Amino acid sequence: MKKALFEILKLVILFIIMIIVFFLLMVLSYLLPKDVIKENASFAVEDFKKEGVWYIPLLGIDTDLSHPMLLDNYTDTLIMDVAIMDANTDETNIFKKAVLNQKYRDGEDPVNSYEEIFTKDKKPNGEYTRYWFGTIIVLKLLLTFITYATIRYINMIFILTLLVLAILLIQKRLGMRYAIGYAITFILCGIIIIPMSLQFSPVFIITLLSSIFILLLSKKEDFEKLLPYVFLIIGGITAFSDLLTCPLLTFGITSILIVLLRNQKSECTFKDNLFLYFKLAIIWIASYALTYLAKWIIASIVLQSNVISSAWKQFMFRTDASNEYDKLSTIQKNFNFYFNKIVLVLLGIFIIINSIIIIVKKYYKTANYKNIIFLAALGFLPYMWYLVLSNHSAIHYWMTYRIQAITMFSILSIVFIFYDKKIKP
Repeated sequence: MKKALFEILKLVILFIIMIIVFFLLMVLSYLLPKDVIKENASFAVEDFKKEGVWYIPLLGIDTDLSHPMLLDNYTDTLIMDVAIMDANTDETNIFKKAVLNQKYRDGEDPVNSYEEIFTKDKKPNGEYTRYWFGTIIVLKLLLTFITYATIRYINMIFILTLLVLAILLIQKRLGMRYAIGYAITFILCGIIIIPMSLQFSPVFIITLLSSIFILLLSKKEDFEKLLPYVFLIIGGITAFSDLLTCPLLTFGITSILIVLLRNQKSECTFKDNLFLYFKLAIIWIASYALTYLAKWIIASIVLQSNVISSAWKQFMFRTDASNEYDKLSTIQKNFNFYFNKIVLVLLGIFIIINSIIIIVKKYYKTANYKNIIFLAALGFLPYMWYLVLSNHSAIHYWMTYRIQAITMFSILSIVFIFYDKKIKP
């Protein structure tokens, strides 16, 4: 009992330190040269005008293949707006600016509103206090030296490098099959266009970095003892950086890798696995949720207003507390975007062919069914998310569908695990 309480205490201390660091980073970001940032950000006006609010750069306008390629310039203009509004605001209190996340929006055209910040020196007329907007720390730092277009190119190199590194590490630690499965999972998310979006990038960067870190960490003897702290940090950074795009990815993909790594250890019992995975899930959920709550509390104290109440109302709206949205319809919308007809046909053929091989070769006799159960459970997580956050998932299905990357990686891993003949059931 004392050991468990001491571990909880260390987690609490780590969480508090993490929140303090988050807040200090937000404050420090407002010490960067705002006029230089605004000048470099002004070049993005032409980019947004050329592309429009909803831009599909590849594979046609309205096809099964082009659906994952939709860019959300609506939110990108908002993120850029928040990053540069410091140059136009009358607010002088740096702590208030760090929690307010001030913005300017007028009318239905976000690109026009963004342009008016430069052409008419518009003052902020709103704020996003319920989100941390942690991405603007890196964004403002980059805008001190380069433009939005250049940030996209750098981000493309960075994300693709992380993806290649993760694939190589998976190939080394788990085998080529799982590496291919990991790559397919991200390709179906439209990973090619992810770097072009400030909105989509954070979750994928966190997921890739977490995958790499877990794979490197797995070589250490005290690997499993460090996992609770790793998942606490992953959950916190996700809430700090993401704007509810597909945050569950940072938990689900990383968890599948842990299941596959532990599948190499025949001494791991079902009870041990269940306890570990349940603990990691609770820690990630708690860290994710409490990081949001911490922002609301800090904002309420700094602004001397009840931010918690307004943020909670928005949360209840996103969870569809009034049951306005059809849960099954929400799941179907998201499912059809990821598992389109082409993907379903190819996946079906893949499963049938491998099922025949597994039966003929009798690989089913050597598979670890205990871990298959956990992989299947992880595969269902996206649909639980859609049920809980049905409002948000119904309205924004064109981006929340990406959570099903967990499902795809789970399905592929379940098939591949039958080929790990060295594992005894």
